[in-house]
Amino acid sequence: MRTMKSIVSSASLVALASCSGQSPAPGPVALSASDPSAPSAIGASKTLFYFDGNVDPDKGTMTVTVRSPTGELTSQSTLPYGPSAGDVYFHTCAGTPAFNTGTHLMTGAVQAVNLMTSNVGDFTAVIDSTIPSTVTPSSGVMFDYGNVAPNTASNCGSPNGAWTFTDPTNAPFTFAGHAEGGVAPIFYDDFSSLSSSTTGSQCNTGDTVYAFGTLSLWNAAGLNAIHGVQWEPGNIAAQFYGGNSNGQQNSLTMKSGVENVSGKHYTVQFLGGPGNWNSCGQGTTVNNDLVFTVTAGAAVLTTYTYQPAAWVGTEVLSAATFGYTGNGNGSPAVMTITAGGTAFGTFGGAIDDVGIYSP
Repeated sequence: MRTMKSIVSSASLVALASCSGQSPAPGPVALSASDPSAPSAIGASKTLFYFDGNVDPDKGTMTVTVRSPTGELTSQSTLPYGPSAGDVYFHTCAGTPAFNTGTHLMTGAVQAVNLMTSNVGDFTAVIDSTIPSTVTPSSGVMFDYGNVAPNTASNCGSPNGAWTFTDPTNAPFTFAGHAEGGVAPIFYDDFSSLSSSTTGSQCNTGDTVYAFGTLSLWNAAGLNAIHGVQWEPGNIAAQFYGGNSNGQQNSLTMKSGVENVSGKHYTVQFLGGPGNWNSCGQGTTVNNDLVFTVTAGAAVLTTYTYQPAAWVGTEVLSAATFGYTGNGNGSPAVMTITAGGTAFGTFGGAIDDVGIYSP
């Protein structure tokens, strides 16, 4: 196997306590199901580069032509070990590849190298085809490296994985594939850690709702905070009750802040929509909103007001985003989300899949 180099740069990657009117059903519940929703357009996986390969088992080599997402030729070299370097690429470890004629296996250890300043999430090598098709895998994931932090290729360090082809005829073959990945968030929560001792049934939808909730990444405040709703199977959103009077509004504040680099732009993305509990009159109105405040110590980096649609009987969440710029004052950036608006006794809204990105 060989070193595969991409021309992808940092820039190109970015493309419940009860409230008034509730009828809680007691009984502890711990929610730990993983959230199936995609976190955001920024974090979504995309093709980083394409590659074609020629394997000669007798020589124990693999020649790979690497192409950019638009298809133009960018580099070519022959394994084992190519000296190419790039922002994002695969590095073949010393001593590979190896071919076993008895088992028909061609195997090489390949490191995922990220020379950007941001993490690459779900960095994956995918095979699209082989010729002949009897060589396997002829399609699908070769290796998923997961979240890859900035690193170097020295000593073929972590993360690395085995790329293995089975060639039943022990004859030369070719393959084609691509690498996938996206900018990984520096903070992300899908609220699957919500643990609550109080549940109910949401008005109109019948979805399970929660009160007196606790979350692993947030401190909650306000009347019977924090609330939640299982708006899809295994998919939890936080809900923000506006309280019955001023000072009772639900809020969440990050327990730990994130980096705050002077002049660096950060993007916050989330899914947002209206909220409700079991009393239909508590649904989000046109007078409700959610206020996002990002602070660094005493400094306010930004305040963003999100106004969801009014409750009309369904729990629908859609993507929303805003940005801010770090000030580098030595304090981490901390986000607080608070029920706003002027309609007491109703929900400011619901959110899910909150991420902060620094592409």
